[in-house]
Amino acid sequence: MTAVSDADPGRLLRPFVLTAGAGDTTPVLDLASMVVAAREPGEEDELRPEQATVLRLCATPRSIAEVASALAAPPSLTRLLVSDMVAAGALRVGAPPDAEPTDSMLQAVLEGLRAL
Repeated sequence: MTAVSDADPGRLLRPFVLTAGAGDTTPVLDLASMVVAAREPGEEDELRPEQATVLRLCATPRSIAEVASALAAPPSLTRLLVSDMVAAGALRVGAPPDAEPTDSMLQAVLEGLRAL
């Protein structure tokens, strides 16, 4: 049995605490949706620690799945957190990558394989 450490108090918080009880999300986000910070966290911001972490992580575009992994948080919780931040204007959302490859990409792969 392992002892609980005070070194990582974030792990003891319930998901509704991290999302401030939010559950009604405006944007519909997929785990593959790319998000990027619309601004940098400032001292005057009243961001919760996990929101500030998300802003720093998203200085470059990241998928919601990557953000969840970096936060060590469940994807569903991360989706709620990101949705709230998008609604507040702290993050911008790009379209998720296309599920289907384009003909030109498939042609380039085929040509690369033939060159082997």
